[in-house]
Amino acid sequence: MSRPKIHDYFKRKCTEWNITEFLNESKEELFQLKIGLYLKSLETINDNEQGRRQERAQLLLNDYREASRSLFLLNVDRVSGVAGNLQVSLSFKSLGRATKPVLGHR
Repeated sequence: MSRPKIHDYFKRKCTEWNITEFLNESKEELFQLKIGLYLKSLETINDNEQGRRQERAQLLLNDYREASRSLFLLNVDRVSGVAGNLQVSLSFKSLGRATKPVLGHR
């Protein structure tokens, strides 16, 4: 079974690899496709090579995963804040034309 193809970008020195340059140089149109190719290439290098290329691939994969995790947590926090604000605004019950807060009555 053959291993997945590594994107041509990774033929250069591993010290020159970075995600921004990869995204700028990649000819694929869809962002998700670019990211997929970037990650798949790094995973293939990490799994099948040794030495500096493998170490650099592992470092970049870890960096990507950490950035993704941080972004996810930031978005969860932002959405939680919006949900909290929505919950506060929904705690008011409309009584005819007046709006009064609900005081623990069900």
